[in-house]
Amino acid sequence: METSIETKMQDPFAINALVARAAVDKHAFTQLYRHYLPRIYGYVLSRVGDEASAEDICGQVFLALLQKLPQLRDPQRFSAWLFSIARNKCMDHFRTLKREQARNASLGHLFAEASAETDELDGLEAAFQALPELEQDILRLRFLGDMRLKEIAEVLKRSESSVKARYYRCLEKLQLCMSMEDDHDGN
Repeated sequence: METSIETKMQDPFAINALVARAAVDKHAFTQLYRHYLPRIYGYVLSRVGDEASAEDICGQVFLALLQKLPQLRDPQRFSAWLFSIARNKCMDHFRTLKREQARNASLGHLFAEASAETDELDGLEAAFQALPELEQDILRLRFLGDMRLKEIAEVLKRSESSVKARYYRCLEKLQLCMSMEDDHDGN
């Protein structure tokens, strides 16, 4: 009886077992890689703004994972731990670039799949760009990393309640900016 990898990967116990095996089993590591690569790549791409750099950083993330996996003590924290590695690799990348230039370039990728009109997209992009970097990161991790608020708190080394409050304030700010834009366009 064969079950799909995707179904297994939705079960936290299956992921924990896979993480535990991945330190010594190449097949298990490959399954983790295949499951997490799209999420990590989406997060990294939204941070760095170009595909070549995102691919390089993802390679660095998974190489670091391969090297550090035996040190992971709690498989239940794997997702947050992996995204912490990705976040740190992005920060390393930004140290070699002018920070503002790289940040501005990343915004186009974050909203590339939106179905809104160009003017609405521009307004949303401007509203997103006006958010503090920490709040931008919370939104990136939530929507591109598909992470729960608790995991985001672990990645950012903040309390869950602090992250939750910032997350909802971010959404309110974006909604307010967009409604102000709609009001402005309607007049």
